[in-house]
Amino acid sequence: MNLRQIYLRYVDARYGEYKSAYDTYLKNKKRVLDVGCGIGNFIAFDPKHIEGVDQNETSLKIAKKRGYTVTKGQVYTLPYKNDSFDGIFCGHVIEHLYPHEALKMLSEFHRVLKRGGVLVMKTPLMYARFYNDLTHIRPYPPEAIMDYLMRTPQTSTQRTADDSRMEFEIVDLRYRYDYLYYPQLEPSRYTNIFIRYLITVFKIFSLALYQLGIRNYFVKNGYTIVLQKKA
Repeated sequence: MNLRQIYLRYVDARYGEYKSAYDTYLKNKKRVLDVGCGIGNFIAFDPKHIEGVDQNETSLKIAKKRGYTVTKGQVYTLPYKNDSFDGIFCGHVIEHLYPHEALKMLSEFHRVLKRGGVLVMKTPLMYARFYNDLTHIRPYPPEAIMDYLMRTPQTSTQRTADDSRMEFEIVDLRYRYDYLYYPQLEPSRYTNIFIRYLITVFKIFSLALYQLGIRNYFVKNGYTIVLQKKA
């Protein structure tokens, strides 16, 4: 493993999370949709089988220059036919939506996903930096997503008769945690190479402590939920 691979796997959390999600749940799928694809960083893992949708024209132009298959569209009115995809990846999108938009997006996932298909969603929870991003509307806990897609006993009053068809099964739920040091310390915010190196060392050290089970000072700041549409 070279230095770049070490950095991407252990320091660049977003890349590592996305790569793990692809390798674990979507690698063998014939057709996968990346919802909110941006410039196509997730598509890059397998451009032959992954395509994207996004509303940002600037991002889509970059993705197309990279040779990726992308389409302009809204996440709550996906421009695809029913049962089009074997897998859906949606990373850090739902927290930018109002509740009525989030409900429509989940309904669209059900519509375009084939039976037996896998849905992978990644999103933050409420934590110290959540509203530092002015485009964040609100966090959505995993229970809210499961309640809507799995027909749990806490049935939402927002559902319609049509929504009751959305029956998914939980495959996995994994939480992401803040680091031990003050969460605003990120290497990319500093130009001094020594400071960036020092922060990176602290980040790796805190991750090692977490892996060893020393978790008293860690706070959940996000999660990955994996659901499968019933066959």
